[in-house]
Amino acid sequence: DSPVPAKTQPHTSHQYLQEALASPFAAGNMRLRIEPLYQATPPDSKTKRRGAVLQALLQVEGSDLNFLPGTNGKAKLTYSVLVAVFSQDGNPLGSGEHTYSIDVTPEEEARLKASGLHISSDVPLQMAGPYQIRAAVRDENSGSLGSAYSFVDVPDFNTPQLALSSIELSIAKSSSNSD
Repeated sequence: DSPVPAKTQPHTSHQYLQEALASPFAAGNMRLRIEPLYQATPPDSKTKRRGAVLQALLQVEGSDLNFLPGTNGKAKLTYSVLVAVFSQDGNPLGSGEHTYSIDVTPEEEARLKASGLHISSDVPLQMAGPYQIRAAVRDENSGSLGSAYSFVDVPDFNTPQLALSSIELSIAKSSSNSD
């Protein structure tokens, strides 16, 4: 019997994100939500056909963010994001990975901790149909990681049928004055 080699631990941010993305469940200790929205593209000038764009809206829980002291009284947040789209049968169709570093005032830091970090990533789609969207976020300051996934069924915007793009609702706060 030969020994089974031990699984190597990830060493780079990219490797950590890839491992979290491949998890069949939400991974890591950062709380991450993903909301897939889609919309039709303008008609192509030659073919007159419309494609679709998937917008993956990510929200990281603000209390999970780790700010480091920066310069001029500002705090620094550095995070990496990986978003991938898969077909119904699990074939990868595309992905995008970015690392961001932002300097924020104490007021902006407090606002981010209260409301969370909102990230948007657009992915053009070649055709209508069901898709799986997976995302992973890594706080580069602390090494914390989070992942999430969602499913969406994008309609064919070129067929004569009633098709709606995603609907986004928001709640407006109202103030009342009492005399």
